[in-house]
Amino acid sequence: MSKKPKKFGKKEKTYSEKILKILSQNANKPFNYKQIAAILELDDTKSRNEIIKDLKILAAQKVIIESEPGKYLVKAISQDYYEGTIDMTSRKTAYFICEEFEEDVFIPTNNLNHALDKDKVKVYVYNRRKGKRPEGEVIEVLERAKSEFVGVIDIQKNFAFVTTANAKMYTDIFIPKTKLVKRNKAMW
Repeated sequence: MSKKPKKFGKKEKTYSEKILKILSQNANKPFNYKQIAAILELDDTKSRNEIIKDLKILAAQKVIIESEPGKYLVKAISQDYYEGTIDMTSRKTAYFICEEFEEDVFIPTNNLNHALDKDKVKVYVYNRRKGKRPEGEVIEVLERAKSEFVGVIDIQKNFAFVTTANAKMYTDIFIPKTKLVKRNKAMW
């Protein structure tokens, strides 16, 4: 039995196909490089760096979308995307209002993707389960309904938060220290 000749040099590892397979199987669920590495059962730094590189290349080629910094989704070809507005509830969930649906689409808090009340958004609507109301996920905020908010500011050492009294506002607004304006020296 003869031996196969050894190939010298560095073997280039590419995880692009495996990454696309993972993202395609979990459409509209964003993954970061650590989650992809865990699914592929890779824990060494070199492999993780290759995954990061391949994610950046795929995003540059517009094969996948970087939904938020460091999180990637597969680019959808489906017609399950709709544009409309968000109607927040006081329970920190929302409903998507669109002319194409007879009833509103439920959006749980973890699928809001930073959308706020009355924002114009693009939403992916999941396949409807029998006996359940339609459910979706905000993919992109197209237009903010409000850009100015009134509330109580809580100033910390390196940042601040604004807490609004609006029951439909499910999150506090973070303000970096560099964006704060000093108006009263006694305040600091």
